[in-house]
Amino acid sequence: MKRDRILWLFGIGLAVMTLSACGQIDDDLSDCVPPGPGPDPVEEFELNYELKLVTNMTTELQTQLNTVTEIEVSDALKSHLEGVFIGYAHDVDLSFYDTQLDSVRLHHESHIMNDSTGSYTLNLPMREYIHLASANIVDNSSVSLVDDDNCHSAHLLQVSGDTINSHETGLFAARATMRVMENVDQTFDVKLYMANAAAALVVDTTDVKIKSLRAYTHGFATEFMMADSAFVYPEQSPYVRATQLAVSDMLNQISLCTVNFPSRNPNGWWIREKTDNIAGGGVSVMQGRYAITRAEGEIIPEGDYDENSETLWEYVIYVTLEDGSITKTTLEMKEPLLAGEMKIIKGRMDAKGVVQPTDVTVGVSVTLDWNQGMDFNTEL
Repeated sequence: MKRDRILWLFGIGLAVMTLSACGQIDDDLSDCVPPGPGPDPVEEFELNYELKLVTNMTTELQTQLNTVTEIEVSDALKSHLEGVFIGYAHDVDLSFYDTQLDSVRLHHESHIMNDSTGSYTLNLPMREYIHLASANIVDNSSVSLVDDDNCHSAHLLQVSGDTINSHETGLFAARATMRVMENVDQTFDVKLYMANAAAALVVDTTDVKIKSLRAYTHGFATEFMMADSAFVYPEQSPYVRATQLAVSDMLNQISLCTVNFPSRNPNGWWIREKTDNIAGGGVSVMQGRYAITRAEGEIIPEGDYDENSETLWEYVIYVTLEDGSITKTTLEMKEPLLAGEMKIIKGRMDAKGVVQPTDVTVGVSVTLDWNQGMDFNTEL
């Protein structure tokens, strides 16, 4: 399977260790060779962890769902995603690796953190380490941390399948290099950033009668390489089932959402914390019994929109009409979906079940009277 890797951050270089040895056969060198070095002294240091949630969620909801009739949809999306754009870690997994050769893991521990910040005191031998951390894996049945005995093979792996469910939690990850020194009070600050995203679809069905609607997103990464901060994209990505949200029938709105890894990002778009949030450190809100800090982010596009550019990801919608026929609409996105981003796609359905997007940058492909034999990947 062909895979492309797109770097999210810059990689970590490995130092090459030079080995030397000497000796003579049958010579007793016990009187002339000094004893070999003992184990590295163990030093105590502190690690401070902070989940850094930088997301455009608030801005996207305010700009896309800003009418009186859309307030209920906005509230439903916020409720549905409260366990994703959450800003605190339930669980953290911490690994410390050798910087030499095959980068084996030298120390590993995990904690239930249940906070946006956490501090741990560790006692490790004096040396340089590559440190990898991940959060919110335990309660996410769609993603696992695998191959983490070695630094450069450790990755977050999504479940396989032609059609899969959404991620259930917001995933966070961090990497750092650290040198533990002798007789020095040391504190290391590690920030974990979000590794998945959400894509919502809101369809106006005014004056349209249908039996049912189901939707999927398509075109996202299936793995995240921890040491390289790189997402891995298969040649054939799975379809992610969209969850339909419960809203009043009087609204004539159908709202769906998926949570998944990001799309490809060929032009290097990025998300940053808004300037007016930096001084105040973001917005502190209460979520249950947890105080979380959510920094509002803004998408920084690189390059102008080009209608001829490649489709990066899709929303695929199947509408069953009252006569039993099925209309398939594929909405083709040419703008990337970034880690930490929430994207809302709006559209209006016509009498034939076609979903017409309100965003002119979104491409549309329609198949009327669609039947299962036309597709090979989509589960019905």
